[in-house]
Amino acid sequence: MRQEQEGRRGEKRTEEAEEPKAEDKKTRRTEEKKNRRAEDRKSRRPEEQKTHRRTQKNTEEQRGVQKNREEYRRTQKNTGEDRGRQKKTEEDRRTEKNTEEHRGRQKNTEEDRKTQRKTEEDRGRQRKTEEDRGTQKNTEEHGGRYKKRRNRVQNTTAEDEEEEKRREDGEKRSTEEEYRRGARGKNREEGKRKRSRSRREGE
Repeated sequence: MRQEQEGRRGEKRTEEAEEPKAEDKKTRRTEEKKNRRAEDRKSRRPEEQKTHRRTQKNTEEQRGVQKNREEYRRTQKNTGEDRGRQKKTEEDRRTEKNTEEHRGRQKNTEEDRKTQRKTEEDRGRQRKTEEDRGTQKNTEEHGGRYKKRRNRVQNTTAEDEEEEKRREDGEKRSTEEEYRRGARGKNREEGKRKRSRSRREGE
């Protein structure tokens, strides 16, 4: 039995050795493909080679066109970015205009503050004038009080009484003097009349 088994094992080993491996098969196939391609290239006609070159050239031109398209897209992208920048500049101009308008409004508010300050100062001056009027009123009241005091003092002092007596005496004297003068004038006129009568009668 053992001998038979050993004999079978030896047969299997010989069979395995005779069969090629899978890796060797792959390498052979690839080499065969390469050889076939080389033979096909050699067997190609010159016209086919020209067409192949033309197609290759066309593909290169297509690549150039594609490259141009990409550049066009880039330029278009750049123009779009430029438009965005231009839009930003317009927005900046608007903001600048708004800031200028805001400055104008701020200027107006400052002028309003100045005018408000002036009105407040004018109110202060008006208040001072009202206070001055109050002082004037006080001085008038003070003058009235002084007048009342003076009248009281005149009524009470003896000197004022003497002055009043003197005034009364002076008025009496003046009336007497006027009477005397008038009497003298009358006597003179009567004397003149008598003289004129006596002269007439003597004539």
